[in-house]
Amino acid sequence: NYIIKVVIKLPVERTNEKIYISPFLLEPPAENPFKESTRQYPVDMIYLRTHSYNSIITVPPGYKIESLPDEMVQETNFVDISYKVTQSTENKINISAIYSYKKVIYEPTDYANLRYTMSSVIKKLNEKVVLVKE
Repeated sequence: NYIIKVVIKLPVERTNEKIYISPFLLEPPAENPFKESTRQYPVDMIYLRTHSYNSIITVPPGYKIESLPDEMVQETNFVDISYKVTQSTENKINISAIYSYKKVIYEPTDYANLRYTMSSVIKKLNEKVVLVKE
């Protein structure tokens, strides 16, 4: 295990009234690594993998929260995901996510379900926090 703590300044996605924030910046995968529609050979992950993300977002003065991603806990035979959102103070949002592969080797018969599950995990990890001017 290792922890990386980083402070980054990036251009913000915004309109005149709203700010859209990706809680985990560029860390989660943007696209499904399982691209093929079918698979002839097993998927060998080499070892069990777990990916963990944590974000603390400070709402800037003059803005309020319009929407937050919904929490999610999903346990499947392929991948488990836990996505939690808490508001520690009026202007601080804590978002954490963790997903874990359940197997080292996925058989070709598991591939379609693995691919579908990872699509929903990636979609969840890339949801945005929306802030609006007060």
